[in-house]
Amino acid sequence: MGTRTFITSPVSLLGVLSVTVICVNGFLPNRLSPMASKSDFTHQDITETGILRAVAEMFEETPLFDRPIKHGELTGLTNITARSLFDKYYGGTVSEKLFQEAIDDIVQANNRVDQDHYSEAAWHVNGEAIKEGNDKITMLRDTAINILNKTKPNFDAAREVIGQFLHIVQMFYSNTNWPELKGSAVFEALGIPGKTLLDVAPPSLDTCKSCGTLMNHRGSSGVSCAGNLLVQTMLTSGYRSGQDRSKPSKDPQAHQTGKCSHGGPHDTSSTTSAATGGINKDSSNPKLSPHYYLHQQAAEGAIRHTKFLLVDPVYGLRKQIGNNTFRALFNLAVSSSMVFVIDTSHTMADDVQAVKKKRRLKS
Repeated sequence: MGTRTFITSPVSLLGVLSVTVICVNGFLPNRLSPMASKSDFTHQDITETGILRAVAEMFEETPLFDRPIKHGELTGLTNITARSLFDKYYGGTVSEKLFQEAIDDIVQANNRVDQDHYSEAAWHVNGEAIKEGNDKITMLRDTAINILNKTKPNFDAAREVIGQFLHIVQMFYSNTNWPELKGSAVFEALGIPGKTLLDVAPPSLDTCKSCGTLMNHRGSSGVSCAGNLLVQTMLTSGYRSGQDRSKPSKDPQAHQTGKCSHGGPHDTSSTTSAATGGINKDSSNPKLSPHYYLHQQAAEGAIRHTKFLLVDPVYGLRKQIGNNTFRALFNLAVSSSMVFVIDTSHTMADDVQAVKKKRRLKS
């Protein structure tokens, strides 16, 4: 998952322009974010890719009667886009515009969480508010299912709620130590009613040590946070200044261990309280993300979890609402049209004359 080329439709870019923000709590919002580099995965990238992978899987399982699809023909598409997926499935006969609009609606709802709930740690799984974040995911997921299972579903409202719970899910991979423990694996218990989460570090337990200093032949060259986590069997997440969960204060001059910070230039807790530094994996830029080297693993985990919540055979949204409603949610249904075929050859001349004769007799 190295440097990638992004092919984003103008509609998609315009759809997310109004929600571009600079100071964020996790993955950058979209490709228009000023700090996003070519190697970064944004919420837009993660959400679009997760949805495209989910729909590709459904398309492979429900091929059109006149267009057989081989296993992997759609799910194996490289640099998958709505256009390339529709071209493969429909043979270039159906526009992807409405599908892309549905994706954009969900992306915008996802991005709005950074604006509407910026200071609430649970919406970003910061400050060890992992159980609270999970409760929100579970509630929002149930809300979406209830909306979509109504006789007349409100698809706009459902996309709004889906964007919200996907934001929290994706934050889990950027802001907690799950990628440090499990790489890009999906934490399948997250957001599913009745499932048990891993233990969260208790308030009394220090979870990080202060980050060290990178040295070169000229002296200090930056901060190194590799290996700063102290917990290996339980979950933790970084505290961020300006949120409703404050990091327990410890003098960084007198202490080397404490609760983890989120880290980055907008988090003052990462320098004013031990442990200094942070653990976020928001981007591949070390100036923004102390654990930048795990950014791609965190993003892949978030993409996989996005797909899981949409099409898992047991817990996925598709299973909970059925194929027809799932298709309508993403504007995948193709309306029927009446087509008149005119035979200009002479092969049906006798049949045409017979019809004309029959009509004259009736009249």
